[in-house]
Amino acid sequence: MSSIRFPIPEMPPLPKQMQGRPFGLDEQGKPIKQSRGVVYKGSLNYLYQVIGKHTALKLPAELNSKERAKQIK
Repeated sequence: MSSIRFPIPEMPPLPKQMQGRPFGLDEQGKPIKQSRGVVYKGSLNYLYQVIGKHTALKLPAELNSKERAKQIK
């Protein structure tokens, strides 16, 4: 296993509205590095539903239900 470390470029500062919790630094001034995937799951599921509905509206009416489902996924 190689021990080569690549430099990490400096990140630009966060916008003012993102400098506190849940972004940026915690109360001790340390970077907040942990986010749980469950926090984003509901939002992502909603986005998938919205995209599916928009995709379904654009499909030709003559497609059968199996083909429609295939295109929406």
